[in-house]
Amino acid sequence: MTKDEIKKVLREYHSAKWNYYYLNTELTQINRAIEEVSYIRAVNIATVPSVGMISDPAFSIVQKKIDLDEKRRDRFIGMLKVSQHIIDTAEVMLADLINYDNLVYRIFNEKYVLNKSWGAVYRAVNYSKSQVHRWHGRGIKYLVEKDETK
Repeated sequence: MTKDEIKKVLREYHSAKWNYYYLNTELTQINRAIEEVSYIRAVNIATVPSVGMISDPAFSIVQKKIDLDEKRRDRFIGMLKVSQHIIDTAEVMLADLINYDNLVYRIFNEKYVLNKSWGAVYRAVNYSKSQVHRWHGRGIKYLVEKDETK
């Protein structure tokens, strides 16, 4: 990975974690809705003769609801996979930094995991702006070199 790609993944890490949580919650609700609507359809099929069921407007509405929910579920699953990939990649990078230098790890943790502003990072690690950016640059350089050796 290049320096810019590494920064991009780290910047997206925090939002990917929130997206993953949100998408999982939404997926649970979609799956419940599909089950409920499928149950309603099954009850209707069991109680109404099958000949009249095909033209029944209620049946077509129920089927459309199932189809829309299944399409939405498939789209959410795709977005979940993207979020999971970003999370996994960033967590591997952060784990590598623990082995490299504790201060660099703290800087990256404050900035990318906790999503703090640079000013808050300076205060959290108790170093000046230039020192924090120098250590951040060293961490990025380390990650680039580590990725190149793979």
